[in-house]
Amino acid sequence: MRPVAVSLADTASHPVHTRQWAPVTPANWGRAWTKRIGGTRANASRCSQRNRPAPPCTCGGEAGRFMLHCSNPAAGGRAIKTVASYNIKGGVGKTAIAVNLARSSLASRHRTLLWDLDEQGGASTILGHMPAIARRRVRRTYQLTDHITPSAWTGLDLIPADALLHLVDRHDRPRHLRELLQRIASSYDRVIVDCPPTLGLLTEQIFEMADLIIVPVVPSSLSMTALAQLQAYAQGRDRPSPELLPVFSMVDRRRTAHREALEAAPKQTAIPYAAAMERMAATGLPIAEIAPGSPAARSLAALWKAAEKRLAKSEK
Repeated sequence: MRPVAVSLADTASHPVHTRQWAPVTPANWGRAWTKRIGGTRANASRCSQRNRPAPPCTCGGEAGRFMLHCSNPAAGGRAIKTVASYNIKGGVGKTAIAVNLARSSLASRHRTLLWDLDEQGGASTILGHMPAIARRRVRRTYQLTDHITPSAWTGLDLIPADALLHLVDRHDRPRHLRELLQRIASSYDRVIVDCPPTLGLLTEQIFEMADLIIVPVVPSSLSMTALAQLQAYAQGRDRPSPELLPVFSMVDRRRTAHREALEAAPKQTAIPYAAAMERMAATGLPIAEIAPGSPAARSLAALWKAAEKRLAKSEK
């Protein structure tokens, strides 16, 4: 059985799985590579139909690799921007920051989706979706729309933590997250991602999908070491990395190490430790409603403004 060579011209009507991405343009949103599927081009095309990605904008806007939005202002298109809360170290407040950023995004009148990538499901639990214990075999799916569900907060949609178990290929590797987002780009303005503490298979995908990565850092030596590792990873990639925005979290000014860290970086956003943060899971409410006007609530609001400023700058 001979492998079938599929040209880029063929993929304009029949997109096929790829190993190498081709530039996305209005005239060509397909992908091509030589693949052995049943020995015929027709079989390869039929296999690919269920995985057809949404076509990019055809309004004449600038096209590019992995285009997630219409970039032509005259067409009224709006960009979808993805903000990840991520650190390779756990216990630094990633989930609390992600959930509260989602609330701030709603307050800014953005169509918002919160994607819980952390299998522990902290964000899902706060938003009223208790992660299910996975069965040994799960059904693989290729559409995020199969997993998007309304959250307990009006206007906020959620992809719960257990969805990732279904979004894997036949080798049990996570599918390309940015490609999955591409298919729902017209439905949201902001995607907030609560990432797991890992430096593994998901790391590169997080860097590919995010426009901004917020890195919560507890002012301690281990947490600062993790930040340095993440910065080194970003600098060592062979393609441009999203901006990393470190933020001090769980700050206790009574501790000498915390005070010294704040003095060394006085302009860096610092979110103080607050008992109200621990009540989020029990109440299902953001810090702005549990303790409005508190130092933690003000710091999180300032963090969102800083994030929006950087996202706006990236659009120019």
